[in-house]
Amino acid sequence: MSLEVQDVDNSSIEDLSLSELDALSDWCMKFDTKYKVVGHLVEEPEQRDYTLEELLEYDGTHGTKPLLLVMRGVVYHVTNGWSFYGPNGGYSFLAGHDASRALAKMSLEPAMVQQPVVLDDLSDTENQTLNDWIAKLSLKYPVVGNVI
Repeated sequence: MSLEVQDVDNSSIEDLSLSELDALSDWCMKFDTKYKVVGHLVEEPEQRDYTLEELLEYDGTHGTKPLLLVMRGVVYHVTNGWSFYGPNGGYSFLAGHDASRALAKMSLEPAMVQQPVVLDDLSDTENQTLNDWIAKLSLKYPVVGNVI
């Protein structure tokens, strides 16, 4: 009897048949109803400078890339806040973007993160609101770089 060795590092499901995909879907539904998601397998982000274009890939929809967001040009690793910033989270539109304007204006409008993010028209109150968010979130999430 020969045992077939399978590559467990390859998580691709592209080669599964329809019946195998159905079985996988059934298993996922069973697990979802019984077990709470407690984390996500992600790569550790590099400590470096990022472009805004690169950050678009750090929104939780690109494989094992972590969640990153920007406030005033500083890049934060917010993967531990997956339930907030990950796909289907209430603030998911912030991940992979410069969240400064949205946070300053306390807005949930995705248009607030469209590039370029303009901050020079913020009122004193909005600037203070953004500074308060930075102070709060920088206690929870590590800095991994700056925007270039």
